[in-house]
Amino acid sequence: MPDSTQPTERKHEIEPSFEFCWTLAWRLILLSLLIGALPFVLVNLCLGIVVTAFPAILSAIVLIAGNVLILIMALTVALKILLSKTHKNAYIRFYTEGV
Repeated sequence: MPDSTQPTERKHEIEPSFEFCWTLAWRLILLSLLIGALPFVLVNLCLGIVVTAFPAILSAIVLIAGNVLILIMALTVALKILLSKTHKNAYIRFYTEGV
């Protein structure tokens, strides 16, 4: 049984509000679109010239794979940029249980 004279520790956990989550999501989407716009145009122009020699199915696979890779890279860079910034003077932190 715990000693009643000992003060108990209280953990104060602050969860982010939905406003903060939506703000982060919109900034992530817009920033990734800005980062990925030029690579999308350049890769699609270059691949559009190259894949004309390929069969239709193979050229479609190459174009889709290239666009997916650009999207993943743009989202990764945007997330790294956003996680290094602050929102209303509060750093973004991830809380895990048991730590």
